[in-house]
Amino acid sequence: MPTTSFLTDQDLKDLETLGSVEEYAAKAVILEQSMDCDAVYWMLEGVVQVDFHQLYNNDVLAYLGPGDLFGEMSYLLGGNTSAAVVATQPVKLVRIPFSELAKLVDTRPELAARFYKTLAHTLAGRLRAQIAR
Repeated sequence: MPTTSFLTDQDLKDLETLGSVEEYAAKAVILEQSMDCDAVYWMLEGVVQVDFHQLYNNDVLAYLGPGDLFGEMSYLLGGNTSAAVVATQPVKLVRIPFSELAKLVDTRPELAARFYKTLAHTLAGRLRAQIAR
């Protein structure tokens, strides 16, 4: 999970079993900006770039690697993606459908607390990094 994760090893195993492992080649568009999103993506291998507006300009919002999540904003707020996500090298990730994730956090309150604490920490770190830019 993200650099600071409050999830246990068992939590991570449970999350991984909810999803499907997907692989993408370098330069593959995983999510386009403003598209419907119905899953959270958990990075296992590789690096992706996250950017607004155009896919291949120099305005990269972030680079994400193993342990990082994306799609969490659509999960938390609903709606379309706010940015594009493009593989900068071959990528392996777990795609966790929102419906499956919601069932898990609804039935496991202790996991839910750790999951949302991890998301809060991740989002705060991303906000701090953007402010620093």
